[in-house]
Amino acid sequence: MTQYIALAIFFLALLTVGFLQLKGKKNKQPKPQRPSYKPVSTLKGTKLENDIFNLINEQRELRGIAPLVKDDNAVRYAKTRLNDFPTKVGQVNHDGFNPTPLKAKGYIRVGENVAHGYKDAERVVFAWMNSKEHRATILNPSMNILGVKVKLDKKNKKKSFFVTIFGA
Repeated sequence: MTQYIALAIFFLALLTVGFLQLKGKKNKQPKPQRPSYKPVSTLKGTKLENDIFNLINEQRELRGIAPLVKDDNAVRYAKTRLNDFPTKVGQVNHDGFNPTPLKAKGYIRVGENVAHGYKDAERVVFAWMNSKEHRATILNPSMNILGVKVKLDKKNKKKSFFVTIFGA
């Protein structure tokens, strides 16, 4: 009987030592890489572009995620992307998306949401928030930069294009 008690005390001591060692390590997670890039915003967007920017930040703030800041490089790249889309077809995709120019400027992360065929900010942001991939980009807490560009065709909304460039 005393052998069993001694054995139980031994195993209890082993468990306690193991627990204390694990507790001391505290499962440290790597710190997120902070960008060295400092966003600059001197470009003024259209009312529609600013509305999209604000609605995206509202979605983030509703979930406790820090708001994005405007950056001229992201806006310029979004404008370049608008020129990649055909104006007759009314179709967009991520073909041609190349984060290299922004990474060369100091970005460490780049994402893109594109859309076409909407007539206002509410509808395009609503559509993005109802798409798993687009929503993930909008709500990515590691992103802190946003550039928005829109090519709006008031006569034919199918020819309206929307680009958001996210970065960190």
